[in-house]
Amino acid sequence: MTRRAIHAATMRAVMRPRMSFLVLLAALAAAVGIARAVTGSDTNTVGPVTRIQPDGRQLNPPGVLTKLGNHPGGGALTTNGRFLWTLSSGRGRNDIRIVRVQARTRRTCRTRKLKGKRRTVCHTRTIQPVGKLVQIIPMPGTDGGITMAADGKTAYASGTPDSPHADQRAPAGVPGKEGDVVHVFHYNRTTGKATRAGVIPVPPPSGTATPQAVSAQGAFAVGPPIPQNFPPTNTKPMSWPRDLAVTRDGKTLLAALNLADRAAIVDTKTKDARYVKVGSYPYGAAITRDGKGLVSNESDGTVSVLNLKDGTKVADIQVGAHLSHPEGIAADPKADRAFVAVANQDRVVEINTKAMTVRHVLSLERPEGVGSSPTQVSVDAKGCYLTVAQSGEDDVVVYALRSGCPKPKAAPRKKRRTHSKTRGKQGKRKGHQTSALRSASTPATAAAAPPAPKLLGRVPTAAYPVAAGITPNLQTLAWVSAKGLGVGPNPNGPIPLSKLDSDDHINSFGYLPSIVDGVSGVLRLPSRSRLHTLNGRALAEIRPANYEAPPPGTPLVPPDAGGGKIRHVFYIVKENRTYDQVLGDDSRGNGDPKLTLFPASITPNAHALAKRFPLLDHVFADSEASIDGHFWTSAASVSDYVVKNWHQNYAGRDRPYDFGVYAVTWPAGRFIFDRAIA
Repeated sequence: MTRRAIHAATMRAVMRPRMSFLVLLAALAAAVGIARAVTGSDTNTVGPVTRIQPDGRQLNPPGVLTKLGNHPGGGALTTNGRFLWTLSSGRGRNDIRIVRVQARTRRTCRTRKLKGKRRTVCHTRTIQPVGKLVQIIPMPGTDGGITMAADGKTAYASGTPDSPHADQRAPAGVPGKEGDVVHVFHYNRTTGKATRAGVIPVPPPSGTATPQAVSAQGAFAVGPPIPQNFPPTNTKPMSWPRDLAVTRDGKTLLAALNLADRAAIVDTKTKDARYVKVGSYPYGAAITRDGKGLVSNESDGTVSVLNLKDGTKVADIQVGAHLSHPEGIAADPKADRAFVAVANQDRVVEINTKAMTVRHVLSLERPEGVGSSPTQVSVDAKGCYLTVAQSGEDDVVVYALRSGCPKPKAAPRKKRRTHSKTRGKQGKRKGHQTSALRSASTPATAAAAPPAPKLLGRVPTAAYPVAAGITPNLQTLAWVSAKGLGVGPNPNGPIPLSKLDSDDHINSFGYLPSIVDGVSGVLRLPSRSRLHTLNGRALAEIRPANYEAPPPGTPLVPPDAGGGKIRHVFYIVKENRTYDQVLGDDSRGNGDPKLTLFPASITPNAHALAKRFPLLDHVFADSEASIDGHFWTSAASVSDYVVKNWHQNYAGRDRPYDFGVYAVTWPAGRFIFDRAIA
């Protein structure tokens, strides 16, 4: 089961036996995910220490893990594969964090006499290890869009407006604070450090509508006038660049403008932009090897094909249903095809970029239902592998794209010293390996249609992966997750009576949306046998770590098993309160009375319900704030659209409040009320 499908099963299977109840009480959680104590030395902890998530799942990603910034929205490898750029896109401070993927070493050699013969003895020392955080670049706002130019030194990142709140503002002098820009950087191939190289404005073109505005700004065609505060409020025309792509020669940049229903085709030298009308809510961007532009449209379920030379739309390819949310796109550099992740239908669609038709549909849906949510795809520089970041399943899926590629091997044993008669022979051997890799990529240029991708397996990640990729030498897999390994307790949470309890000083507290930190993972590209093992681990981690089969005679029986005896459910939800704030004074539970703000004298009804029905003292929220909490409580699911955008709305970066109001924000399985009617 995925995070989206897990809710019902968790309620049914993870609760303590004493928690079987006729009244479903969710009095203190914005979302309901129940995790019973997990066996082990630390038996009652949810968070990064145990890696147990609020829904009871325990995540154990392999490789070198690095803590990132607040809720990353995307990332990309540099063209040489040495560094991973990650974009912090959360409610708090936004920035770019660069992580080392390939260790930086220093090799020293000296000549010695060994057993009467002169030999050169060499020693390799690691200067900067894999996973080291190389640089943090403050940003006004980011949404995760990024691309690397083929010149090996230029990076482009989508820019959103700066936050008006003191704690989140970018430092003075940082460009692009107005948003609707693309930030340009130059980076050093060896050190990985980057410098700013300006911004490219991509403002909304003339005639762009106010985002999601209600017709007539105050009244529907029928019925009474709408309230003045009917969301979205205080909106203005915006472009909101999301994914980016750049041509091989570096002269043209393609940007999907998520709130303008257009794509921008930019001359990188003059910074002049031409706009092309595409579909609704454009997201992904890619450029095929023969120079065509591709832009995915979240609402329409299409991919628009663009002629980048004359700035026109050539065609629309239907890759999913209406509101299926096609998102990330990747073009195969060695074949006439591209791949698009369709988030709300759990599929990846292969497009024939010669005929501009759908060639294959790769289903990633699980038997339990929709929810794996593939959001980003990547093809390595040699066209050997396709990786798919599954945000709802917390793993990266790996496909083989063609034959003739060198197969990943098991990790070699570490050698501290090497002996050689001359250094020249070592260099020759290294050059021979590089030539072998080049020759292996030759068959992909053949004119024959490429074979269907072959599923190799899954690699478990931290929570909510948003990007993944394989280095050009096919030796390393790297990924970025938005939610890391969990947050854990925040005893220093916001206090309503504090003078610092405001948006300007939110970092003075352990405010949940601001302390959700991402994690990156770097590991050797698994061999086939290793990938088989990791696939089993990834599938096992989908189920809560403490899963128990329902006891005999339970009244909680799913409809597909005949239905249970319960006919009426009272679903009580109280927002913005933790267990300790209200029921921490109940001596029966695992609470802290020192954190209680609303004791029995203030909340007599809540305390009375807790005494009459199960206390539920170990209930955790999958949500981080009100917006996603509304979806967890009403749908047991949150769309990727909401996950990626509500943080920017809360931060005051001008993302409109359309969550729940417009269908583009709805999860694939809709809401509990829709299910009840059905």
